[in-house]
Amino acid sequence: MTRTLLASCDETYFTKHASAFIKTAELHGEKVWINIVAPEDQHERLLKQYGSASYILTCSDGPSAAISDYERSFFARSRFTKQVLSRVFDSFNEVLILDIDCFLRGSIEWTDFADVDYSLFLRDPLNGTVGWEMEGSRVAAGAVYFRKTSLSFLNVLQNMFEVHKPVWFIDQYCLYQVHKHFETNQLPLTFCQMPQKYIDWEFNPDTIIWTGKGARKTSTEY
Repeated sequence: MTRTLLASCDETYFTKHASAFIKTAELHGEKVWINIVAPEDQHERLLKQYGSASYILTCSDGPSAAISDYERSFFARSRFTKQVLSRVFDSFNEVLILDIDCFLRGSIEWTDFADVDYSLFLRDPLNGTVGWEMEGSRVAAGAVYFRKTSLSFLNVLQNMFEVHKPVWFIDQYCLYQVHKHFETNQLPLTFCQMPQKYIDWEFNPDTIIWTGKGARKTSTEY
């Protein structure tokens, strides 16, 4: 086992979206790792209730529900934290980190990431954003790839998470700032642009992963 898909969420999102995520990944031959964020005293129950031989389930410490922007941002960044990824890299060499509310329409073409250490979907900043939100919107974090060789990137990312409090867009802001740091200083990691076929919120018929953002979750295509 050298590679896996990873998603991280709270229990509510797990019960709503994990089934489609897991089933479509398994249908296309992909390993699945899901991390549920919850208070520590709930971990044992969650692992017993939702554990399965067909996928890997772990828990990490955090709030129990995404009510405020603080909590939502805590869940959004959880999949990029050292607490979660260090476990993943104990078992796998490559990970494609996805939103739990996506599903696969084909197999991941892992050769897209041959000879690279990490991959982000970079884009122009969203209209109407300013400051750190504008910087954060330069990355769409619904599909992020890391190879085990990217640990130096992840260590800097973890340091940024510890400096900045959880606010909306903070995961994307930190991803972009660390990427910019490595690119500007020509540090020895290889980057490639994330192919849009893995982060398609327009539901094009020839893409591999569809992800339903906001009102798009009610689309008949989704």
